[in-house]
Amino acid sequence: MKIYATNSGKKMAAKIAAELGKEPNNIEVGAYPDSQINCKLLETPHNEIAIIVGNTLGPTEFVELLTILDTVQSFGVQKTVVM
Repeated sequence: MKIYATNSGKKMAAKIAAELGKEPNNIEVGAYPDSQINCKLLETPHNEIAIIVGNTLGPTEFVELLTILDTVQSFGVQKTVVM
């Protein structure tokens, strides 16, 4: 099981990971100079369950969440849970 978080969801991801006896996985989320969101998973979720923690409060946070979701899905996960 891998636990990833958006920039705004790191505290919640840490709490969820602690409850599950795990550590949040490393991810780099940033923006290109033209403001497009980019995401780099430092630990890939091949054939595992992926939990993504974030919020949809504003357009930037929502796009960040969708970008992470798209990246995680490209690794062929068993299941993805978005919180």
